[in-house]
Amino acid sequence: MKKKFIGKGILKKEQAERYGKEIDRLTKEHGFVTPKILVEEASSKKSPLHDWFEWNKNKAAEKWLIEQAKYLLRSI
Repeated sequence: MKKKFIGKGILKKEQAERYGKEIDRLTKEHGFVTPKILVEEASSKKSPLHDWFEWNKNKAAEKWLIEQAKYLLRSI
């Protein structure tokens, strides 16, 4: 039976299928998947996960700071 992957939030159906299949493959390969494994695998431009991540370090740093600010606002 073929697995179905359903996106939540901002993920489109096609993205959920593509990313879900790759995460499933990585889970079988490694026995489990961590965020670090995902980033390492996605760093290859050939990876189906590559386009999900921001690879420009300046843009990525700014996005991370915004996420930290969101966390702080939710925590107070």
